[in-house]
Amino acid sequence: MGPGRTFAELLRDRLRKQGWYDTPAYWDMKAGAYEYISKPFNDDQFLLKVARGVEKARLLSDVRLLSDEFKDRYRL
Repeated sequence: MGPGRTFAELLRDRLRKQGWYDTPAYWDMKAGAYEYISKPFNDDQFLLKVARGVEKARLLSDVRLLSDEFKDRYRL
């Protein structure tokens, strides 16, 4: 890293040079999009990615629920 520059600044400059920083896909992923699907896509590809996203959301919900139950049970 250069003097006075953070890692985030260096990464942002590198992404700009490669043309990624200013693309809508970059900002969508940064905003929390689970997956990027490039066009054209087929139905199977789309459905698989949606299913993975739903499964991830369900697993995260289960982890939060179990974590809360654990904290309540052991008073953490």
